This record gives sequence, structure tokens and C-alpha cells, in this order.
Amino acid sequence: MEKTFGRDQLDVAISLNNLASLYFSQGKYSEAEHLFKQSITTLGKILGKDTLEVAISLNNLASLYFFQGKYSEAIPLFNQSLEMIENALGKDQPEISTILDNMAECYNKLGMKNEAKELEERAKTIRQKLLIDKFS
Repeated sequence: MEKTFGRDQLDVAISLNNLASLYFSQGKYSEAEHLFKQSITTLGKILGKDTLEVAISLNNLASLYFFQGKYSEAIPLFNQSLEMIENALGKDQPEISTILDNMAECYNKLGMKNEAKELEERAKTIRQKLLIDKFS
């Protein structure tokens, strides 16, 4: 039986995200941005807007903006993906601390030192808890 791939199928949506990540690593930022957005939209249609897969694509797009110095654009996407990942995996995950660190760096670059400090402390607390749990 031949398998066909439609635009709104999960395989295609995940491939869009993967290709966007490749373009990002190659410095093809506009292509990456376009594909991350397509992936987010397609995954949202297939799986629902509040899923881990959508959160990952949102985080990837936020990381692209972060890397480009578009901190004001990155922060809301990091926030959105953070909330979705926390809902899917819990609040004390390594992924959460990484997002918090990225958000803190954005706030630092924007001169919002107090907000950055809070996020840095939260990320540090998560890493410490994970380390303690690992050796307990």
C-alpha cells in the first residue's frame, strides 16, 4: 500500500520543523523562520495548539529570533513554549531551565536586569533539584 503525504499530516509538519532547524544551522534565517511558522501552524491543526510538538517548534522559532538579536520577538514565544512544555512535562525539567536561561539572556540584552535575575534563579533552582534527584 502506497503512503501519501498531505500538507496537514504529522510527518510533513515534523519534517518542516527539521528542515527549518537545518536552515537555521546554515544561516538561512528567513527560510528557517518561514518553515518554523509553517510547522507551528500545521502541527497546531493536526495535534492541537497546546501540544509538546507545537511547543518545541515555538521554542525553535524563539531561539532563531534570540540568535538574530530579536529579543523582543523571542520573549513571548519563549514564554508560550515554556508554559506548554511545563504543562506537558512538568515544571522541573532540563528543557525548562534552558528556556529560562535563554529568556534571561533576552531580558539582560534589553536591560531588564530584575526580570533576568528572577529567571536565572529559577533555572538554577531547577538544575540543582535535578542534580540532587539524580544522586539521591
